[in-house]
Amino acid sequence: MVTSAISRQLTRALIPAVGLALCVACVAEDSMPENSVNYDNPLIDGEPMTDVKADGPEQIPVGCGVLGSWGYCSIGCPCSEGEGDCDSELDCLAGLECVEDVGEDYGWAWNVDVCEPEPPAPCSLPSITTLIPATYPAAYPYGRYKLTNTSPSLNYSWSITNASFVNQYTYEVYVAPSSPYKFTLFVTVSGNNCTTSMISKSYTPQSFPG
Repeated sequence: MVTSAISRQLTRALIPAVGLALCVACVAEDSMPENSVNYDNPLIDGEPMTDVKADGPEQIPVGCGVLGSWGYCSIGCPCSEGEGDCDSELDCLAGLECVEDVGEDYGWAWNVDVCEPEPPAPCSLPSITTLIPATYPAAYPYGRYKLTNTSPSLNYSWSITNASFVNQYTYEVYVAPSSPYKFTLFVTVSGNNCTTSMISKSYTPQSFPG
């Protein structure tokens, strides 16, 4: 009888304590902020899972979703070269731009935009100046044209229409027109650190004196 009485007293004392503990746990769970980390489901609506530093509320991206899917790249989770989908260069790391509709090159949908290296600037163009005007019919000393504002680090290639080169050098050419009508000089400029570019200039031959 004494033992039963003691058991009943212990049970009555423990029930309130257990209920209080369960209530505290429920309140704590309900009061968690909406942006708390969900480690059971790290990717929610394609957004990166975040971790919270012990010394502050800053969130650190630790995943961006599925590579090649919409919105994979973002300002908070910028992509490296060859990754997408991006919406602007802000979604890419420094030195990269968001190139539209190149997904098929990477095995994704054609309209996926991908972070790729920014193209180099166009090569600096020279100027074509006249040393001696060309004449028709062509005769010595022929028309002579020279490049100015050149760079030793660039390559220059001449071409011409409605005329021919009597002599051709890197920065200067001698020209014999094929007719009394306009001829055009073209110079293609290329280099290792710039995009190939071209300059052209047209001339009308002068009448040969005599």
